[in-house]
Amino acid sequence: MGRLSSLASDTVVYGVSNILSRSLNWLLTPYYVYVVSAETLGMVTQAFAIIAPLLVLAGLGVETGYYRFVNQDNKDKLFDTLLISLASFAAFIAIFLNLAQPMLAFLFNIPVEDKSLMFYISLIIFADAVTNLYFADLRYSGKGIKYAGINLLKVVVTISLNLFFMHFLRNIEFFSSFRDIDYILIATLVGTAVPYFFFLPKYLKQKHFFDKSLFSTVMQYSMPLMAMGFFGTLNQNIEKLMFKSLDVSDNPDAELGIYGACFKIGVLMLIFTNSFRMAFDPFIFKQFKKDSKDTSVYATSMKYFYIFGLFIFTCVMFGMPILEYYFVDIADHPEYLAGMVVIPVVLLSELLFGVYYNLSIWYKVTDKTYYGLIFSTIGLFVNVVMNCVLIPFYSYYGAALSSLSSYFVMVLLSLLIGKKHYPIDYPIKKLLSLTFITFFIVGATRYLIENLYGIHWIAWSILGLVAFVIVIFVFEKEDISKVLSYVKGKRQNS
Repeated sequence: MGRLSSLASDTVVYGVSNILSRSLNWLLTPYYVYVVSAETLGMVTQAFAIIAPLLVLAGLGVETGYYRFVNQDNKDKLFDTLLISLASFAAFIAIFLNLAQPMLAFLFNIPVEDKSLMFYISLIIFADAVTNLYFADLRYSGKGIKYAGINLLKVVVTISLNLFFMHFLRNIEFFSSFRDIDYILIATLVGTAVPYFFFLPKYLKQKHFFDKSLFSTVMQYSMPLMAMGFFGTLNQNIEKLMFKSLDVSDNPDAELGIYGACFKIGVLMLIFTNSFRMAFDPFIFKQFKKDSKDTSVYATSMKYFYIFGLFIFTCVMFGMPILEYYFVDIADHPEYLAGMVVIPVVLLSELLFGVYYNLSIWYKVTDKTYYGLIFSTIGLFVNVVMNCVLIPFYSYYGAALSSLSSYFVMVLLSLLIGKKHYPIDYPIKKLLSLTFITFFIVGATRYLIENLYGIHWIAWSILGLVAFVIVIFVFEKEDISKVLSYVKGKRQNS
C-alpha cells in the first residue's frame, strides 16, 4: 500500500499541474470558438496535429532512457550527453521543416505560399524538445512542485498572450497583416520558451561533455521507444492530418474545426492519463529494481486507473447539457452541436490509450521495447485504413471511431502477448463488468435527462453519479477497507 501511495501522491502532484495547465488550455477552445472562425480553428487543429508527433521524434525517446540508465555516478555525464543530442536533432528537424515547406504544404493540404505556418511550427518544436530533458530530471529528482510551477507559468503566459493578441493587437492597423492562426502560434512559441529562464542557471553550470559510448547505449534502448512514441502520437493525430484530404464536405477546414473543438472536450481524460503517465514511468523502474517478481502492484494500479477513468467518462457525459448551453446560447454557434456526437467516443479512446500505457510495463522492464514499436505501427495502420473507409461517409464521427478501433487493437495485442513475457494478473473480468454497468448507468441517465423534464438534468446527473459510486463501493469494498485502514494507521503513527 505504501508503494501505491507514493505513485498516487506523485500522480496528484503532476495531476494538479496538468489539470491546471490543461484546464486553462482547454478554456482556450471555447474562447477560440467565440472569437475565431471554424475555418481558423480547423487550421489550429491541424497545426498542433503536425507539432505533436514531431515533438516525440525530436525527443529521441531519451526521457525513458534517462530513467532507465541514470545513477548517482553517471547522472551529470548522462544528462550532458543527452542534452547535446536533443538540441542537435531538434535543430535538424527545424531546419528540415523550413527547407521542405513546399512538399509538406502539398502533403497537408496547406497553401504553398503559407510559409509562416511551418516556420512557427519548427520553432515551437525546437524550443519544446530542448527543455524536455530538464523536466524529466525534475521528475526523477522528485521536484514535482518546481515542475508544476514552471509548467503552469508556461501555460499562463501562453493564455495571457492569446488574450492580448486577440483583444488588443489584432485591432491595431499596423499588425493587420497577421492572421489569427499566426497570433495563436506566436503565443504558443513564447510560452514554450518560458522554461529557459528557469533552466538557464543549470545549463551554464554544465560541462557539456558528450560521451559517445553512453549515447550509443541509451539510443539502443530509447530508439524503439522513440519510434513507438512517434507512431503512437501520430496515431493520436492522424485523423486530423488526413481529414482535409478525405472529407467530402464543401468546407473541410470548418468541419475539422468543429471536430477539433469537440475533440478537446475529451481532454479531461487525457489530463488524467498524462498525469498518471508522468508519475508511472519513474515509479515502475524504481519498483522493478526493488522487486522484479512482485507484479501485484501493477495490477492494482491498473484497476484504480481504469475505475477513475470510468468516473471521468461518467462526469463528462452527465455534463453535456452545459456544453450544449455554451455552443447555442453563449457562443451562438449551433453548428458545433452536431460534433458533440464524437465526445463519448473520444473519451473511450483516451481511456483505452491509458490502459495501453499501463500494459506497456512488461516490454519496458524486460527491455523488449521493440514490441511497443510493433504495436504502435499496427495501431497506426488500423487507424489509417479505418479513416480512409469511414471519413468519406461519416466525416468526423468516422475519424473518432477509427481512433477507438486502433486503440482497442493495441490493447488486445499488448495484453495477449504480455502474458507470455511478463505475466501480470489484471482483473479483466471485474473491469469489463464495471464497464458495462457504467455504460448502462450513463445511457439510462442520459435518456432520463433528454426525455423526462419533470426533474432538472442536474438532479438526474447527481443520481447517476451516486449510482456509479455505489457500484464502485460494492465491487471494491474490500480494497476500500484496506485503504481506510492504511490511512488510519498513518494518522495514528504521526
